[in-house]
Amino acid sequence: MAVVSEQGAFLGEETSLALATQFALRKRGIENGLVVINMSTSRMTEDVAKAAGARVVRTAVGEVNVAERMKDEKASFGGEGNGGVMDPLVHYGRDAIVGMGLILEHLAVTGKPVSQLASALPKWYMVKSRIEIPTARSREMLRRLKAESHEAEVNTEDGLRLDWAERWVHLRASNTEPVMRVIAEARREGEAEALVEQYTRRVQELLKS
Repeated sequence: MAVVSEQGAFLGEETSLALATQFALRKRGIENGLVVINMSTSRMTEDVAKAAGARVVRTAVGEVNVAERMKDEKASFGGEGNGGVMDPLVHYGRDAIVGMGLILEHLAVTGKPVSQLASALPKWYMVKSRIEIPTARSREMLRRLKAESHEAEVNTEDGLRLDWAERWVHLRASNTEPVMRVIAEARREGEAEALVEQYTRRVQELLKS
């Protein structure tokens, strides 16, 4: 699901999921609930979930991974940052119509235009890139990068995700082509770009060593 504001601006699928999650949790008065998202989903959704009193669990990228975790833990809500809203009150699949309904009700209840709702979300800037590399070498590179990551919180459930207080980067081998995907997010756009450049450069250096 993608949302375009009343001003004609495309808001991005990460914003779609954050807005749908925000309204669904507030509407249902969630406390101590659980929201499931994947490793590459923006911290916007994580922030709005925690603000509503819900815990957040991340899974490997892929609808089936999110759905299975939601079922296992009886999650309150979930989805992926590609606009894939997943509401267990309806079913455990991505559903644009469900997301659309939640956001339209969000507009109706608050009386605010979508641009205003979006601008009130926590500010995060995401940058995505890719490195052409054989899948077998990707795994080797990720092992070596993990060994160098002493100051970050490390997650290896799906490639390598490194978290710091105000930024994160996720590197994973593609399942469909010989590339490594690099996704970074930070409070400032320049910091996200710098993270992508830093890890792209480091992978290229390791490939030559």
